[in-house]
Amino acid sequence: MMALRLWTLFCLVVQGCAQFPPSFDCKMRRLAYDYGRQLLPRLGKFETLYYALNLNDPACPTALEPRPNSEVLTASNSHGKASTGILQEEGDVFVDPENGLDTNAGTVESPFKTIPFAITKCPPSGAVVLRGGTYYLTSIIELGPQHSGLTIKAFPGEQPVLSGGRRLTTRWEAHRVSTPSWELFEGSSLLPDDVNSVYDLGSHLSAELCQQACATEPRCVGFAYSSGICKGSLGGPQRHFAAPGWTSGKRLAAQNIYKANVAGQVVDIPGLQLNGERATRARYPNLPAGIEASPGYGAMIDGSHATWTPPNFTKFGQVKYYTDNEPEHIRSNTVDNWFQRYEIGVGGLCTVY
Repeated sequence: MMALRLWTLFCLVVQGCAQFPPSFDCKMRRLAYDYGRQLLPRLGKFETLYYALNLNDPACPTALEPRPNSEVLTASNSHGKASTGILQEEGDVFVDPENGLDTNAGTVESPFKTIPFAITKCPPSGAVVLRGGTYYLTSIIELGPQHSGLTIKAFPGEQPVLSGGRRLTTRWEAHRVSTPSWELFEGSSLLPDDVNSVYDLGSHLSAELCQQACATEPRCVGFAYSSGICKGSLGGPQRHFAAPGWTSGKRLAAQNIYKANVAGQVVDIPGLQLNGERATRARYPNLPAGIEASPGYGAMIDGSHATWTPPNFTKFGQVKYYTDNEPEHIRSNTVDNWFQRYEIGVGGLCTVY
């Protein structure tokens, strides 16, 4: 490359190279072409460089072909991953996280399994070629001066993924799985103590129709019915009290909770993905203060001391609320019985909960 740069510089200084024999100019262009194919072997014949150097000129006939030390693979390996038409350069070692073994030869037909091991087997200025799949790294890949010139690249047409996670062997078991249902109470009323959490669902001819009216309201978690009167509950602290002629009901949310024993595989699980999708983990034990932790009223700004811009609640769509209505999850340690049930919102602005 240095010789080529010096030749180009010399040509510029003397304002052209016409005084040199054409054979010398042709050999310099061929040298540039050969060096380009050596730098970028994955480009094969490197046609763009070939024509840029005008090597199709009859005065400088040059074959358009890969470098002589390149081998074109035309077979498929025993695991079904195609390798047809892939250029294998001298010094290439192959890695396959799914079908490789570190006791293999490191060829495309017999790849290694791990990247660190492949690096130790790759010659200077060679390439570690990664087949598609996920490589779970158990330690940091360290590269030093001895690896100068080493290339780590993806196998053409495939997408390798390097992950710092740990692949778990799991056997999922149903923990609490159910469909939406209702718990009904005859001869009693089950409504919140706070009258602001009770609203009118209209007049209906039966408790069944009152229940259906509540079921169509996402915010309604319970109802009470008597003689055409139908009341809905928005949640909050509630209690039973005898009420002859009344029928009450509360909505029991569907549950889809599964569990798996991963003891001995990991110490902690700071994050979890299932089939490449982020999964929400159950928390145990629960935060004593619940989902919300407030700094208290002393940290709030009085409304009269600031100019507020009303939020655009519809900018990101409507919020969908989910309330935990399990009786055993009712919190009994809150001030003035506030926030008795856990609730989260999905969608909308982050300031809406």
